[in-house]
Amino acid sequence: MTARNKSESLQDVPITINAVSAETIERRNISDISRVAQSTSGLTFDQGLTPSDTRPAIRGVQAVRGRPNVAILVDGVDTSSEAFATAGGGALASLRFVDAERIEVVKGPQSVLYGRSAFSGAINYISKRPNLDEFEAKISLEAGDFGLKEGKVSLTGPLVKDKLALSLNAGAWETDGQYLNSVSGARVGGGEAKGAALGLLIKPTENLTVFARVQHSHEEYDQMARAFITSVNPATGTANTADLGVSALDGTKAGYTVKGNLANAAVVRNQKVAYSLDPRTGKDFTGTVTDATRASFEINYESDWGTFTSLTGITRGETTQVQDFDSSDYSLTSNILSSYASVAPFYGSLYQYLGFLRAYGLNYSTVAPTGGLPAIGFSVMLDDDFDTKQQSQTLRWSKDFGKLRTSLEGLYFHEQASQINKDQFWMRAGSDPRLTILTALFMGGGATATGTFQAPTTTAKATADYPLKISRETDSLSWAGSVEYDVTDALTVRFDGRYIEERIAYHGSPYQPMYYRLFGVQLVCLAQLGCAAGPAGTAAARAAQLAKTTQIDKKTVQDHAFTPNFVANYKLSSRNSVYASYGEGFKPGGVDTTGTSGSVDSTFKPEKLQSFEIGSKNVLLDGDLVLNGAIFFNRYKNQQIGTTKVLGGTSVPSVENAGESESKGFDLSSDWRATNWLTLSGNYTYTDAEFTDYKVPTPGYFDRIESTAGNYTGKAVPLTPKHSLNLSALLTGDLPVGAGWTWTTELSGRYQSKRYMTQNNLTWLPSYFVSDLRAGVTDGSWSLDLAVTNLLDDDTPKNAIAATDFGFFDLVNNMPVRAYVVSLPEKRAASIRISKTF
Repeated sequence: MTARNKSESLQDVPITINAVSAETIERRNISDISRVAQSTSGLTFDQGLTPSDTRPAIRGVQAVRGRPNVAILVDGVDTSSEAFATAGGGALASLRFVDAERIEVVKGPQSVLYGRSAFSGAINYISKRPNLDEFEAKISLEAGDFGLKEGKVSLTGPLVKDKLALSLNAGAWETDGQYLNSVSGARVGGGEAKGAALGLLIKPTENLTVFARVQHSHEEYDQMARAFITSVNPATGTANTADLGVSALDGTKAGYTVKGNLANAAVVRNQKVAYSLDPRTGKDFTGTVTDATRASFEINYESDWGTFTSLTGITRGETTQVQDFDSSDYSLTSNILSSYASVAPFYGSLYQYLGFLRAYGLNYSTVAPTGGLPAIGFSVMLDDDFDTKQQSQTLRWSKDFGKLRTSLEGLYFHEQASQINKDQFWMRAGSDPRLTILTALFMGGGATATGTFQAPTTTAKATADYPLKISRETDSLSWAGSVEYDVTDALTVRFDGRYIEERIAYHGSPYQPMYYRLFGVQLVCLAQLGCAAGPAGTAAARAAQLAKTTQIDKKTVQDHAFTPNFVANYKLSSRNSVYASYGEGFKPGGVDTTGTSGSVDSTFKPEKLQSFEIGSKNVLLDGDLVLNGAIFFNRYKNQQIGTTKVLGGTSVPSVENAGESESKGFDLSSDWRATNWLTLSGNYTYTDAEFTDYKVPTPGYFDRIESTAGNYTGKAVPLTPKHSLNLSALLTGDLPVGAGWTWTTELSGRYQSKRYMTQNNLTWLPSYFVSDLRAGVTDGSWSLDLAVTNLLDDDTPKNAIAATDFGFFDLVNNMPVRAYVVSLPEKRAASIRISKTF
């Protein structure tokens, strides 16, 4: 393995590493980070609100907001990014067409080894090198349930023996998805992709090696198969108890949230997906389309002066997302809601509210309603374009001086990322349009000409008014060095350090697309509102509002830090060792772009991680048993967290620095060759992670109804299971008939305990156990493989994310109510694959 930028035995490296071999990658068809997490205890991977909202985490160091805490690298090139309007990473995490030789999951802060993004660990994909000795080729075809089809071809061989070799990998994949949209009857959760990679290996001399690789992929994904949980019954305006909705208090006002086991919600038990249709086409929203290109160029030169390495990386990504962002298709009732019986929104009484309408010539009805008001809500279409460009350059020198080994490195990383927001909002079916006037006033108006709340169509409002562009430019420069010294034949100490300087420049516009695209620039007298005679905004007021849509805000954040790492390794014998380490992680501050605003006024500070680890690595039973373990403790300071703040009269998501968390536990891993035909493997992680100081400085609406004044101290860190276990039994042998034919059978299982979904610990997903069965035969040339995933057809949901329900706007609190989206579990599925190796 090469976790420390040199070839070493996994057992010699005093770091907790889970390495997935090429054989395991092939057998388990590991094609993305979620499947890596299924083979690695202590690594969680969650999908947020959108496909670009990716959230890998290691040992309970969760990124509640901001850039993910785990670096994603391909051949040592960091491709990590950060989403704009949501938490999590950018849209470049898909690694389906990386022809991996192995995958290394390194636990603990590794900024020294991997640069800017390895705050709590790293996932490094190492691609296969072209073969300088002989020609090789492989073709495989796979088919399975739910329309699964996949084809791959790989070619490699020398153009000039021992000097120049080429490799080509190409493939295509598609699946229909496992669930139906109950609104349209169309399948959701499917996708298709195609891609290719070209590698070139040049070795003109024994001392000089050049490796270049370029990969391009085109991927299209449907909307994800998700059930939508809302805390309010839209027909009654009361708590939606069937889906765990409860009433809560925000001071003296009643609010709504969700509490309990999300797997028990009615929509989850019924596995109901209900996405609305794209009003422009009358069909399902198209989903996500990503085009990504990765290129790397590595030069290694060995001399008496040491080994010199140059690594250049280039990444380009373009993503379009068009989906039903409110994840629902219900209509509101025209009935009077008792929840609005005694408190008219914003003005204290129903009487005052009706007086307000009449003052503007707006007649609510011929008879004033009694007992409350009807509901209002919105439908939301996500329509965003992302563009990401990354370049990086690493220069490294290393040399051994007998007992002393040293290295120096310089790293420059540049990213230019942008998002064009074309989201659209319109009145949900059943909303009373007369309420929009009041809501528009309270929110300060918007910037559309009519404020009619019309759904987009092919002929009217097919695209959003005033597209909003947010851009972020990142420049990171760092220097690293390491010194490793053999104090004795048994004791080795190593010190690494990296100094990082990072500059992040943001450009945006200070208007809220939701309000501008919803409410209009002025109060407009509309016939459908029962208008008699009403005022109109002045031309100056309209011009002032419109000016905000073209105004550009700029903000630059600069941070620097030194991250040390120290490790002492003591060999008890040639095959047994113990080690102790201390390391730090650093993640720079930035500008809040988690809401739909492009404003760059709100900044947050950098984070720091301190990590302690004591471990042991052992080879026992004459090499048949490998047993490794480690105890860890992490202190996570100045964490970037998600909260809400009032902007334009309502609450919007934001990022603040608040609190400290600690995670502690231990890792165990084992591989035991019990017999010539049976190998047993397993890895287990226990993680106890909680917030030790987490008080939101300015509690938002959800903080107030879901906690005690925004105080989460003592709560468990969300999305972190206490127990994570992976087990496998691999059986191999010779077939009794057919010379040269062998068989393989693997039964694997993974267990994960209960996980809380948010920092309030009100909702959780239960524990689950999922098993897979794979079997195959091969003669070294032909191979036939069968696989059954989720063998026992476990229906426990594995992923969920907190959201808001835009479809029901709570007029008492001037907020959309709490909601959750729950990913429906992968069903049992069988597939067959046939391969031919030349």
